Amino acid sequence: MSKFILELKNVHKAFKLDLLKKNSFILKNINCSFLGNSCTVILGHNGAGKTTTFRLILGLLYPSQGEIFFKGRKLTYKDKKNIGYMPETNKLPGNLSVAEILYFHTNHMMEDLNKSQRKDKIKNKLLEIDLWKHKDKRIKDLSKGMGRRISWALASIHDPDLLILDEPFEGLDPFGKKNMLEWIDKKKEGNKSIIISTHELDHVLPICDKILVLKNGEMILCQDKKDLLPSIADTLTLTLNTNENIKELINQSQLEPPSEIVEQGRKVTLSFQKRQLSYNYLEYFLDKKITLNSFLANDLSQDKPFLEKNFKDNIL
Repeated sequence: MSKFILELKNVHKAFKLDLLKKNSFILKNINCSFLGNSCTVILGHNGAGKTTTFRLILGLLYPSQGEIFFKGRKLTYKDKKNIGYMPETNKLPGNLSVAEILYFHTNHMMEDLNKSQRKDKIKNKLLEIDLWKHKDKRIKDLSKGMGRRISWALASIHDPDLLILDEPFEGLDPFGKKNMLEWIDKKKEGNKSIIISTHELDHVLPICDKILVLKNGEMILCQDKKDLLPSIADTLTLTLNTNENIKELINQSQLEPPSEIVEQGRKVTLSFQKRQLSYNYLEYFLDKKITLNSFLANDLSQDKPFLEKNFKDNIL
């Protein structure tokens, strides 16, 4: 039994763009492996090969050369039921209700469950993403943020060992991004392998373990985060816009104080070393109806020169 959930070995993908021309390689010699209990972020400019890589893993395309292994054996059609996929855009049938789309999905992906068990699964998932009260609402009537939550539910409800998330933070407000980070982190701790494609590197850095960079169809980097960005700590920053006395608000919250408070007129930036503490403050300020400017998962200032030097032409 392989220790890896997923392995790509010498994978190439070519397309014949013209009958009179040679094959054009979209992916060239991709070699990478993905452990359980880990999160890998894939970076790359548009056209770098990220979507083609995902389609190969999902079985929508087949490699021109090389092999893909799932849990130690060649990837097959049956393995697709052990993979969850969250696409970049909410491509959902608008006339179905929230509950209906999850029911049809579980009917296909969880055939061993009876009707009652599937209904329980759906209820628990909708409670998790705070959409149970909207279970009868049509997909076309949902906000973009709600649609992203449904996409997450479809990707994760069958508890797959591999989750592929394409721009999971797109269209989410700060509170939604906080929830998404929590859901991803919880899945990772359940010995799952998570692969994320995103341009919002600062959001995903606290929970990712490996960074993979594609450029023009080639893998130019595949390295553990701790070796690549040694100065990064799990520092989260919350930026507010308020005339309120921020120190008085913090005292009233009865929460542990932030590690740093920076005030610049109406703009207040709070830094945290503890992720859960930052989430507690986020909820507190939302309840207080304080205007939030941003909620970032890392302060990348120490690593900005490194990131610009290595990733500017690829992702930034």
